[in-house]
Amino acid sequence: MRTDRLHAAAVINKTVVFLILVALIAIVYLAIVVGIGGALGGGNREPNPVLSVGAVSLIAFGFRPVQERIRRFVNRLVYGERATPYEVMSDFSRRMSGALSVDEIMPRMAEAAASGVGAARSTVCLFMPSGKRLSVSWPRDEASDHFDSSVDVTLRGEPVGQILVAEVPGETITPAEEKLLADLASQAGPALHNVRLAAELRERFDEISMQAQELKASRSRLVTAQDVGRHRLQRAILDGPESRLVDMVEKLDHTERVIDDDPKAVTAALDALIEEAKLTLESLRDLAHGIFSPLLADRGIVAALTAYVRKSKLVVTIDAEASLVERRFEQPLEAAVYFCCVEALTNITRHAGGAVATIRLQESAGRLAFSVGDEGPGFDAGSTPWGPDLQLMGDRLAALGGTVEIHSIRGAGTTVMGTLPTATDAQSPAAAQASANRRGANSDFEMNAAAPHSAAPEP
Repeated sequence: MRTDRLHAAAVINKTVVFLILVALIAIVYLAIVVGIGGALGGGNREPNPVLSVGAVSLIAFGFRPVQERIRRFVNRLVYGERATPYEVMSDFSRRMSGALSVDEIMPRMAEAAASGVGAARSTVCLFMPSGKRLSVSWPRDEASDHFDSSVDVTLRGEPVGQILVAEVPGETITPAEEKLLADLASQAGPALHNVRLAAELRERFDEISMQAQELKASRSRLVTAQDVGRHRLQRAILDGPESRLVDMVEKLDHTERVIDDDPKAVTAALDALIEEAKLTLESLRDLAHGIFSPLLADRGIVAALTAYVRKSKLVVTIDAEASLVERRFEQPLEAAVYFCCVEALTNITRHAGGAVATIRLQESAGRLAFSVGDEGPGFDAGSTPWGPDLQLMGDRLAALGGTVEIHSIRGAGTTVMGTLPTATDAQSPAAAQASANRRGANSDFEMNAAAPHSAAPEP
């Protein structure tokens, strides 16, 4: 609607200017040729050629200045009286100081710029540190990519934004209006800077709010995983060592009752109980290794993974940098990498039919990277959402500043990759003493025992 009105006003403007110019040209020509010619020539009705040439020359010489003055006069009639530069600057300051919130500054700035130079529309752009641009146009429904003039807004030499204006159709911006825009831009610097600070603060607040929500969800998943892990541990104890111990107690009771009647049978029963006790002890050791590997505390990641792979039914190759074989890291980092790799191998057993697997470990640029890949059937990682096991793995690594990724293609296997920032080298005397102090302290690894993590979502 506003654009239609502006076009109509432009047509009226040009028509009025044209009619006034035609009338003035006719009046000047007749006044010189007819009026002065009649006075000099008496009754001679023939036009004086000299006066005709003089009239045309005078009209040609004064056409542009007169046209400009007429145009300005008609502009005032059609578009209204324009404010002086001082009034524009004063009005701009008033609009900025009257803004009740930073959200009002840019719209008021755009309106003030357009009103100050008599533009049809204007846009104010804000440059964010991230490279993103925020823009507000006036009128709000008149956004366009065409502008007749633009001026950068800076603060202490740093560009913070830009003011762009588009003149009324058929009009051009004057040098005085260009200077006025530059003056407005110099005043707009602090205001736009405040808007940018507010926008950055809002973005940061939204980011922190999202991180807080993710942290809350992550903690909820970890608590749930702890409960599930405790139930699994309880079931493993009931089905394994406790069941064997109950059976051994019953056999001992029976042996006690027949010890006087059949000494040879008692000896055989005791031998069997000794073997069963050894099996029970082995079962307890396996269970303890599942909670936390003693080798992990004693010798580090590579030794612990090597021992696990040796007892595993999988065909696994460990490809670790030579510098990592004896390298020690902080306890939480070693535990995270070890248990993520172990659960990745467990998932290969479950979902890849025990396919050949490869574990890779390397350190670069202050980060420890690991990957567990298999040659199994794979799955469509792009369309398969992360299951709870992979989410928990991500939570474990994220708590230490790490990340996890999964790559899988149907028929081409699956690879789980994770990275963690490395901490202080555990080979220092203080770290070695800390390692010795925590050796066997499985309570510190309750999370690892209670919340086993899967390396890939179940397809």
